[in-house]
Amino acid sequence: MDAVVIVMPSALRREEGVPISETIFRYFKRVHDAIDLPIAIYNPPGLEEEYRVTPELLGRLLKLDRIWGLKYSTTDMGIFTGLTLASE
Repeated sequence: MDAVVIVMPSALRREEGVPISETIFRYFKRVHDAIDLPIAIYNPPGLEEEYRVTPELLGRLLKLDRIWGLKYSTTDMGIFTGLTLASE
């Protein structure tokens, strides 16, 4: 199976008057709409907090057909509780 892994885009310029989470969502939506492959999102260690996947953002992203996975690299196991609830 072909698929793509996209790193959380910490270099995105915040759109004026728009929360960074919305800017990130719009980025993934544009990629989602432009390709016909499954997409996994990678949240690497050391990513600035404002660019990390939140439960709310993950919940929105999972409503897109081709978003099928998330790799979240962290040593903080508490983060997974919220993310797990977002996927339900």
